Amino acid sequence: MSALARGLLPGLLVLGWVTSAEASTIAVITRFTLTRDGQVLLDDTFSGPAASLAEPRMVDGQATGYSVSGFIPDGSARDGRLSLRSADGTLSATADGRRRRITSAWLMTNGDPQNAGAGLKVGSTFALSAVFDLVAPGGSVEGYGIGLGAGAGPRRAGHVVSLFVFRNEGGDVVLRFFHQDFEAHRQHVIAEPPLDVTAGDQIRLVLSRASLASPEVTAQYQLLRAGAPTSALIGLGNGAPVFGGAQRNWTRPEFFVFEQVARDPPR
Repeated sequence: MSALARGLLPGLLVLGWVTSAEASTIAVITRFTLTRDGQVLLDDTFSGPAASLAEPRMVDGQATGYSVSGFIPDGSARDGRLSLRSADGTLSATADGRRRRITSAWLMTNGDPQNAGAGLKVGSTFALSAVFDLVAPGGSVEGYGIGLGAGAGPRRAGHVVSLFVFRNEGGDVVLRFFHQDFEAHRQHVIAEPPLDVTAGDQIRLVLSRASLASPEVTAQYQLLRAGAPTSALIGLGNGAPVFGGAQRNWTRPEFFVFEQVARDPPR
């Protein structure tokens, strides 16, 4: 496995192994956009030189890369469409200890708690959005979407907030707005509206911190057909905290696909 494929997984606690499996869910992302204080930091369309996740991206005037958990081989992006397979993921655990296999890419924005002017810090507003092909996940407890957490590095995230298309435990396709508290080892669903995957051919997912008056991140989504929105952005109610203590005054963005792990990991 390449060095690019060995990143840590802050949205989930990485247990440190990769297994092979048949593909369950394949997600296709076509755009990944990050803004801070109203200015675009990154608008990635996975085309040209940026078709390879190994190529650096310019963020804050510096070359910044993705840290991949699991395996996203070069050649996964074609014509601006990056494919992610849940079966290529790393085994990991949620805040309450449930096992998942996840393939994700974290954009390694600045994580220095002393550098208040770089990255996504408590002193800034920011927004993360992504456009995915709108498809139903392949099986129960599988999904794809975006998140905010600590990313790879020495400090584990205290809080992780994510928004993803999900086939839930009952087999229904929903849009889940999800908060994981790794400090308390708890998690909860903030909102989970049903999702009609025939109502569009793509979906835009948005996580944003719109005001310095609140540390919380809120979620919105929008369906598209043939590149045009079918509605205005739809909000999903209450927000969730994304920062922790003094050394957790920052967060990083990710996109991912995951599946449930049905059997015990190898020993």
